Amino acid sequence: MRRPQLRAVAALVLVGGAIAAVGGTAYAAKGQELTEVKLAYAPITDYAPIFVGLKQGFWKQEGITLKTTTTSITPSSLVALSISGQVDIATNSATALITANVQGIPCKLLAAGSEYPTKGYMEILVRSSSDIRRFRDLAGKNVATVGLRGLFHMATLNAVEKDGGDWTKMTALPIAQPDAAAALLAGRVDAIVLQEPFKTLALLQSGIRSIGNPLALFDPRTTAGVMIACGDIFEKKKDVLLRFLRAWKKSVDFAQTHPKFTRTIIPKYSGLTQQVANLIDVPTFTTRLPQGVLGKMIKTMIHYGWITGTPPAYNQIVWDRK
Repeated sequence: MRRPQLRAVAALVLVGGAIAAVGGTAYAAKGQELTEVKLAYAPITDYAPIFVGLKQGFWKQEGITLKTTTTSITPSSLVALSISGQVDIATNSATALITANVQGIPCKLLAAGSEYPTKGYMEILVRSSSDIRRFRDLAGKNVATVGLRGLFHMATLNAVEKDGGDWTKMTALPIAQPDAAAALLAGRVDAIVLQEPFKTLALLQSGIRSIGNPLALFDPRTTAGVMIACGDIFEKKKDVLLRFLRAWKKSVDFAQTHPKFTRTIIPKYSGLTQQVANLIDVPTFTTRLPQGVLGKMIKTMIHYGWITGTPPAYNQIVWDRK
């Protein structure tokens, strides 16, 4: 794939930071009135189940008309959309939600959407000519991550430390994933952390190679993409959230058990060609929010000084559905 094509794909994946709407049409089932639910999502592979569910009618089955919007895929922007009331639910990463929660922002996890493997999917990329060969070599380097104090940042620091490097000497710089490969090739950063589809798009360019997946040194099943809600929605729209979660579970289960079908859905919301969609790695789709994994994240975040004082309990960051 030529670079102009890659730039065009990236532009489609992230529509210039402006909100683009994708309507999910549904009709009343059993005479019930449908409820509109506004969902902000990052256009990455993790959230293919959203559109699998639309195609299969799972949202309609729960009396929901799902209106999806995509905007900047930074964790903070997705939290902002949710806390402001512009959307009911937003996608995010578990670590970003924990960070927001401990800062006093009233957001909670509703369910997971994906777990990341220890190979592929999310990787640290460097220039082919770089002297960086392994994670510990990132000490003293500038590394682009999608956001600060999020999953990518945490996983990279942990990988540097576990590989024997001085994590305190690594500098993380927030750069949007569609812009990261250009920043790397221009020499503005020494390394970039990317997930699909941006990882594959970057590796299709010449002059870039991978040093591996930092999650290989964290956990074999890391909770990654999640659904979050913020504010008083838990009290005001409890029934809507419960119906949303039932539809989400159906969507995630179908996506996980029908991988070929899911790959045909990815181009419909991501701007990727089917050819590229066939090349990318796909995470494990799951709604599980394991207490052990989230607890390990919190301990790691405490270790890096991101959480001070009393650490949050599981039921402080996860909605108990009561």
